[in-house]
Amino acid sequence: MSLSKAEARVTALKAFNEREQEIIDTFLNVFKKRRPENTKTIMDNVDLLTGLSKTINRYPSMLGTETLGKNTRTIETLIDSVLSLDLSDHALYIPTKAVLGRSFISAKINFLYLLKYLSFSSIRLKRLVPALHREITKCIFTLMSEEVFLSIVSAEEISKAIREKAAMLLINIWEYRLDRDITEYAPLLTSLWFARKKLSPVYGSLMGLTELHQMAREIDSVWFLFLKEKESRKDIFEALEEFLFNLTFEEIRQLRLYMQNQNLQLLNRKKVESVLGKKHFYPDLHSADPREMYRFFEQRKINAEQRRLTESPGPHRTIETFLLLYLLEQE
Repeated sequence: MSLSKAEARVTALKAFNEREQEIIDTFLNVFKKRRPENTKTIMDNVDLLTGLSKTINRYPSMLGTETLGKNTRTIETLIDSVLSLDLSDHALYIPTKAVLGRSFISAKINFLYLLKYLSFSSIRLKRLVPALHREITKCIFTLMSEEVFLSIVSAEEISKAIREKAAMLLINIWEYRLDRDITEYAPLLTSLWFARKKLSPVYGSLMGLTELHQMAREIDSVWFLFLKEKESRKDIFEALEEFLFNLTFEEIRQLRLYMQNQNLQLLNRKKVESVLGKKHFYPDLHSADPREMYRFFEQRKINAEQRRLTESPGPHRTIETFLLLYLLEQE
């Protein structure tokens, strides 16, 4: 069944990638005659997102030179500005194009969730839910990658050379986020997150070997070079344990103390829940909601920052930040 001219115009715009466009076209084809109200809802949202993408594309490139009165903005001055960002107020100081781009990704996530809700009215559309989840996940990973880069450029204790590299990559995310897939500018981070999303912690001896073995099938070998070179760094492996076990540093320490007092060698999931006596602080990554991965990252980042500020035991950075620092050092 062919689409109308108004519906077909969606394919010519950059608001959606090829796979997202295929999903939208399928929804429009299914709803075209049976549910015109759903077609209108979809097209209204498509028009809004398309309008926002056009607005973003009208802003001048952040990689060029722009003169405003007596001031000239270049890529060098923009990097200097980015390096002065503070995590608490960066939204007020980053370029407008970057702010709108982030809002666009959030709006697209909400639109894809709208399609998911509409999919329950059709068996054919229900089959698209896994594909929708994957596209939503990629959008969420775009936002997470930006957060990792921001955490580095705003950390004054990191060398300026490394922060400048991170700033340049961050600016490229801002500049090209509508034109490139997330895997093009943060391939190792995204492969790490996709691998973690599939991981089901075993706990056992709380050494993490089983969990790392599960991830080995999904992730680039550079990840294991990073772990090998940093094996003496206690803080990195503490951040890794939080990432693998879906537990805070403090919860892991509580479990190890329990094992020591009870002379236990292994723990299963049921025993972990019993010892902690409450729902885990970090979210359940096996939830059907891809947004839980973002919440998992943000909570680890906030906890790490609080430990750093209070000089408390435990990791002061997320494993993602440690990994990105390693990659920047290798370049």
